[in-house]
Amino acid sequence: MEPFPFQTQEDDEHPEYLNWDFSLPDSIDLLSAISNPQPPPRSAFVEYRAFNRGISSQSSGCQQQRTGGRNIHRRVIEFLRTIPMATREESFRGVVAEGSREFRHLMRERQRRERLSQGYADLRYMLSNRSKGDKNSVVQAAAVYLKELEGVREELQKRNEELEETAAGKRGVVEGATIKLRVMNPSSAVDSMMGALQCLRGMELAAASMQAELRSDELSAVVNLKSKNVAIAEVERAMECALEEVEKKSHTLSSQQYKCSVSCHVENAP
Repeated sequence: MEPFPFQTQEDDEHPEYLNWDFSLPDSIDLLSAISNPQPPPRSAFVEYRAFNRGISSQSSGCQQQRTGGRNIHRRVIEFLRTIPMATREESFRGVVAEGSREFRHLMRERQRRERLSQGYADLRYMLSNRSKGDKNSVVQAAAVYLKELEGVREELQKRNEELEETAAGKRGVVEGATIKLRVMNPSSAVDSMMGALQCLRGMELAAASMQAELRSDELSAVVNLKSKNVAIAEVERAMECALEEVEKKSHTLSSQQYKCSVSCHVENAP
């Protein structure tokens, strides 16, 4: 029996190659030509080094095309190196010589700024616990500190006046006094006067003038004081003790008998 019993005239019109066998021979293995599938990537991250390297190479190529392969700074430096050093020095000297007034002004301004900076540094050192490092903080802290010092000075002046008034009320005090000294049989007039001056200095009293007269057996002296307030009793007692101490030391060194008498009187200045 024929495979196609119902063959018509149209089938006879088809070409013969439609009946060819297109199967491959058994010697060809199509599965061996297929490669093994690659494992999927563990992460979606793509290494950017290669990508950036490509971009940088492209950008550098573009930059080389724009600048001709050299940076503008390098081109300027190369141009400056081509200028001879002698020419640059001569031009600089010419500028200084022509603008000497401007140069002096520049130096004065630089010195002024250095002094100003040194002043700020000194203030900052003095006010290290009060101010910050900037100049505005240093100036503000210095102004506050000066106001505090003025207040302290006023308080001290008031306190001093109160103490002087209190001391004047407790004991007799005169303004501008004169001390009259008399020493009978002095061993040394010079030592006696030195002892009197040391006593005044110990009591913080200043002498305006001094007159002394030495006779055969008597030393008399008049001392005018500059101090405004003088305690009469204390000055008389301290002066007599000082003169007696001087005479005792002198007689002790000379091994002579002590026969001296001392008197001191304080009165108002004329």
